[in-house]
Amino acid sequence: DVHPIVHEEFELVLIDSGKNKDLMLEYGGEDRQYSFPHLTVLDEHGVVLTNQETGSLEEGPKHDPKLVSQFLRTWIPEKVDAEQ
Repeated sequence: DVHPIVHEEFELVLIDSGKNKDLMLEYGGEDRQYSFPHLTVLDEHGVVLTNQETGSLEEGPKHDPKLVSQFLRTWIPEKVDAEQ
């Protein structure tokens, strides 16, 4: 299931592309062709790790939870020792 991965491993931020076009261009680049929706994964410093169109994560008319989970697992941040 996608929800536990997002809840436990990521901070989900929904961005309105109409009101935040400059932010999208900053994260994706001036020449990027956007599809909607799409996913942008940032590191802890706000640096873009990847941008992903979501069409390839669909099975028929819906997003396939297995494909979305697989994509997210690729980008789960490395665990750090809380004692350090």
